[in-house]
Amino acid sequence: MHHVVHKFHEVFQLKQGRYSDLSAAKISEMMKSNSLDNAPTQSLLSVVNGILDESIERKNDKIPHHVACLLRKVVQEIERRISTQAEHLRTQNNLFKVREEKYQSRIRVLEALA
Repeated sequence: MHHVVHKFHEVFQLKQGRYSDLSAAKISEMMKSNSLDNAPTQSLLSVVNGILDESIERKNDKIPHHVACLLRKVVQEIERRISTQAEHLRTQNNLFKVREEKYQSRIRVLEALA
């Protein structure tokens, strides 16, 4: 497992224009592991931008199939993180509303006693 995470770390360090050099087997191995789950979001975004930059520079606008699969998987992981973050924000917002109502109720009781 550590080997696969290390391999994915190597992908993050690739220089622009090298994603198409990755073998389909290497990309497949990375996508089957949970290395995407453990990767920093900034690194995932770097992979997306690197693949897109390479595609633009190639002029033929073709992304190799195995690289396109990696791109899809990385984007799905970013979407999952955004969705999770949004759910956490909704939960926090609800907790704040409940606390606010509780404190407003206490304020009303204290005002009535004063």
